[in-house]
Amino acid sequence: MQTIRTKRSLSIPGLLAALTLAGLLAAPALGGEGDEAEGEEGAEAQAPRPPRLFEPGASAVPFQEVPEALPSLSAQSCNACHAPVYDRWVGSGHGQAWQSPLYQEALARAEEPAYCLRCHIPLLNQRRNVVKGYDEGVLSRPRLEPNDRNDPTLQAEGVTCAACHIRDQQVYGPRTLVQGEAPHAVTAHPELAEPEFCAGCHQLAWPGTEEKPLYDTYREWQGSAWGQAGVRCQDCHMPLQVGRVSGSRFAAHPDHHIVGASDDATLARSLTVQVGPVPATLQRGTELAVPVTVINTGAGHHVPTGNPHSWIEVRVFVEGVADMKPAEQSWALRREVALDGEHAEGQDTRLASGDQVTFDYAVTPDKKLPAPSTLSLVVELVYHRLPAELVEQYGKQEEEVARVFKRQEIVIPLR
Repeated sequence: MQTIRTKRSLSIPGLLAALTLAGLLAAPALGGEGDEAEGEEGAEAQAPRPPRLFEPGASAVPFQEVPEALPSLSAQSCNACHAPVYDRWVGSGHGQAWQSPLYQEALARAEEPAYCLRCHIPLLNQRRNVVKGYDEGVLSRPRLEPNDRNDPTLQAEGVTCAACHIRDQQVYGPRTLVQGEAPHAVTAHPELAEPEFCAGCHQLAWPGTEEKPLYDTYREWQGSAWGQAGVRCQDCHMPLQVGRVSGSRFAAHPDHHIVGASDDATLARSLTVQVGPVPATLQRGTELAVPVTVINTGAGHHVPTGNPHSWIEVRVFVEGVADMKPAEQSWALRREVALDGEHAEGQDTRLASGDQVTFDYAVTPDKKLPAPSTLSLVVELVYHRLPAELVEQYGKQEEEVARVFKRQEIVIPLR
């Protein structure tokens, strides 16, 4: 079975690059409020840049105190005024970063390593234990002490509002507001709108494995046409939406649902499936040979990306004729990484941005099939959250960790 893998220039990223360079598709600012926002940005450009929100290499964001005029650090405090934003966040991957059952199971099996908590519960306030160092410098052997300032409510919120927006009793956001203009003061922070902000968790490598990072999404984006055109992570994963952002204020603001692999529509948009050529009719007993091409047309990074546990199955089969076997064939888009300290890599069959792969599918309808009749050639793209070996190890059923996110069906008459 021949598999053909090629790289080609795609019109979509190329067009984005041209439009961006021409100033026709400038990346929108997070404030998104026209002339007034531009004036504010101009003034803010003269101010010193605030301190970094996520320090590289830090095991946790230091303990945070509650800012003046806020009742607590909990996202539920923000919910009072920012209800639409809260509602989008609470069901997102960030909102469920701690409570996800699959994550909790993986965490228990790994004996809750501190390096996993760095991104799933970033604040020291959220930790049951404090890391006091590592035995022999090995990240999987932390020296822990109980954290008597742990907040279980805040812990359950995962990547909560305070994880990104509060440092040193200061609330950071897309624009500056002084006390009186809002119930609490806000300081504009440019890092919130920068791709490097996302890299803190979505570019992950242990010391000594920088050339083979466990999560390589940021570097994949940097090398893509999207990254070179200045299309930011936030432009696709936090697109601006218009609505009530706080109190009675309506504005364009980033969608905090932060769409990604958990969203079928987002996954489906990332990949294009081209089938054929397909014959207008097919003689029973004659082989049906069809190329199936999958192209990464809609993502500025590899598909799939991030967690090497996740992979995509390209599944091709026929249906519609009761007496005919499905004759299913499948191929994997997957990065094989040994989940140990070395992170030794096996095959990487994922699709880089603009990349494509062609699979050859073949089946022969039995001569004894009834005539006239039809068969349906079906292509399904299936997202798997775990590789087969871990599905069995975790005692899961496939339907618990896999779902079809794209399906294409072509009807072929038989004669």
